[in-house]
Amino acid sequence: MLARYVASLDKENRTPEILALYAAEIKKYGAEQGLYEQMLQWLGQTNMVEEQLRVYQETLKRFPTTMWRDRMARWFLRKKRTQEFEAFSRDLLAKLDDESAEHTCASLLIQERTPTVLVLTPVFTRVFIF
Repeated sequence: MLARYVASLDKENRTPEILALYAAEIKKYGAEQGLYEQMLQWLGQTNMVEEQLRVYQETLKRFPTTMWRDRMARWFLRKKRTQEFEAFSRDLLAKLDDESAEHTCASLLIQERTPTVLVLTPVFTRVFIF
C-alpha cells in the first residue's frame, strides 16, 4: 500500500510529501527495517544523495547490524565517497575483532569489484594484507 502511494506521489513530482510520508511512517513504526529499505530504494532513484546518506546513518544507528554496515560501505563506494569510506572503514575496523573484520573486508571486496576498491584496500592493511 505504501509503495503504491509513494509511486503515485512520485508521478506527480511531490517529493516533499514523499519524504514527509516516510518520516511519519518511520516515526510510527521505527522498528520496521523494511520502511528504511523502501525509503532508500526510492531515494536511490532520485539525486538526493545527502538525504540517502542521512537515512543510511539513521538506519545504522537504529540497526547496527552487519547487513546495514555492509550496505553503507557499498553506498560510499558506489557514490565514490572515498574519504568517507576510509573514515567509516577505520572506525568500523577499530570496533571489530579480527574475525569480524576479515569477514567485513572480504564481503566488501567480493561485492564491490571496482577500481575504487583497489585504491581503498590499503585502509585494511593494518589488519590484513591483500
